Amino acid sequence: LIQKSESTKISMKIRIKISLDISKAIQYLHSNGILHRDIKPANILIISLDENVNVNAKLTDFGSARNVNMLMTNLTFTKGIGTPAYMAPEILNRQKYKKSSDVFSFAICMLEIWLGKDPYDPFKFPDSESILKFIGAGKRLPIPDDCLMKPLIEKGHLYIAYPPLYKVTVGNKERYAWSDEELREYTKGKTNYKIQRYKGLGEMNPEQLWETTMNPKNRMLVKVTIDDAIEAENIISTWMGDNVEARKNYITEHADFNKIDEFIGLGE
Repeated sequence: LIQKSESTKISMKIRIKISLDISKAIQYLHSNGILHRDIKPANILIISLDENVNVNAKLTDFGSARNVNMLMTNLTFTKGIGTPAYMAPEILNRQKYKKSSDVFSFAICMLEIWLGKDPYDPFKFPDSESILKFIGAGKRLPIPDDCLMKPLIEKGHLYIAYPPLYKVTVGNKERYAWSDEELREYTKGKTNYKIQRYKGLGEMNPEQLWETTMNPKNRMLVKVTIDDAIEAENIISTWMGDNVEARKNYITEHADFNKIDEFIGLGE
């Protein structure tokens, strides 16, 4: 794709279709309990640049792939699983890792697809060791100003899936609540129920994720605007950037350390 871009402009539609093809491949692997562990452009086979075909790209090379169930007793591995420029920090640091490590690798691949070039500046990252130190320290690549993501947002094509905050179980019935107000409504007048608080999508099994967040029939989507993107960039930079003082100030200003979750003590 990068080589082709030098002589022929790759359309936004093709870049999106390639990304979607790979995301579907990863979803298929993960739904069957398989981690790829070496997602990178070299393992993405471009079949066609025709915008009208059903499939433009396929994910290949499963030599490093492993069954999740086989990894449950040994989730800590040595360095070298995957390619350094695309490896997740938890793998680099020899920590426990799960499906999210594949997602991290895919994100770097997507950035490369959007940019049409290596996302790591060769002047700042002259070798693999410099990349390892950067990612291993928890740092992340910035999104360049000329990235194609900006017009994608401006044209209203980018949405955020809105997952629920709680699962409420009453007897053998389950309901999902997207806010504290809905939680109070579902539990009002009831005394025998269970509440599960979701802290992230990783806590859901594939069926729950489809039912609550991905199914087009009932999913909730929030359109991203440029103002949202700017605000998100500011927040992410504050929480995950190198400026520790700014992070402390934000916590001091916004955190309520005396607050107790309202659902504690409710239910059974």
